Amino acid sequence: AEAREALARARFSVGRSSVDAGLAARDAGALREAIVLLERLVSEAPEHAASWWLLGTAYAGLGEAEEALPCFEKAKALDPAAGDVDRALGRVYLA
Repeated sequence: AEAREALARARFSVGRSSVDAGLAARDAGALREAIVLLERLVSEAPEHAASWWLLGTAYAGLGEAEEALPCFEKAKALDPAAGDVDRALGRVYLA
């Protein structure tokens, strides 16, 4: 219930809060909604590595490794030192 309330508040956010909205949707289990929000965000800010990583985690949460992989690869290219991306890539490669 708490996550759903956070999601409802986050839906109306813009800018920096768009990342929060995508994260809230993902954490609430609304993965398709998270994907829509995060796809929009990466199209508007393609240099934002964390958004690519979040998008990949949403796809991975649905078991869609083919969609998750390029997201994680883009995040890695933008932020080579990101350990979370390395772990996510490893999970996708092993899936």
